[in-house]
Amino acid sequence: MRAAGERAVVLLASVLLAACQAVGPLAPKDPAQIGLRPGDLPSTLQRCPGSGDLAGYLSRAGPEGGAARGELQASWRTLQHEGAQQAAVAVYAADRAACAARLGTGPGPNATSLVVRYRDDGAALSAYRQGVLGFPTPAQDEQIPGLRQGAATGLGQDSWLLQQDVAGRFVFVAYWRRGSYTAFFLAVDLDPLHAREAVGAMGARMG
Repeated sequence: MRAAGERAVVLLASVLLAACQAVGPLAPKDPAQIGLRPGDLPSTLQRCPGSGDLAGYLSRAGPEGGAARGELQASWRTLQHEGAQQAAVAVYAADRAACAARLGTGPGPNATSLVVRYRDDGAALSAYRQGVLGFPTPAQDEQIPGLRQGAATGLGQDSWLLQQDVAGRFVFVAYWRRGSYTAFFLAVDLDPLHAREAVGAMGARMG
């Protein structure tokens, strides 16, 4: 009986080991799975052409990409120096002309997400502290109207969120880090409730 029991234990251990080897390490999450998706925003905002993998967007974008393409290309080079390995951008706009404008400057309500995967948590943290796309991460003791940081954002310790009226337009910005990922969200003239819902949806997918 004892021998049979020992054989059963050995057999069970072999099965479990084989199962673990078959599964292997989990593949990193694609940044495009985290960024803005249809349903995150009101249906009046439509997804701009080229939204998706950033490297693919930069290689495919033609003249329509305009200033947005140039801005993202310059930012991507900087992010790569900081350890970025993959990124995805998604732009939604009520007016198609906003798709070619610099991010957040086009006519009508629009929203943009940029999600980046880094080589490790340390690289992501360093990049988060630097800021992105011309938006520096505020100092912990910085006092700015409409600014929330850390736990107050609902996005984790490494996060900040800013809501302000700028030159007659309502601007909503959020930037946060979790693990080896950073996520950036920029909305202009979007209802703040819809902006917060979109950021919440991205945060939930980020895990």
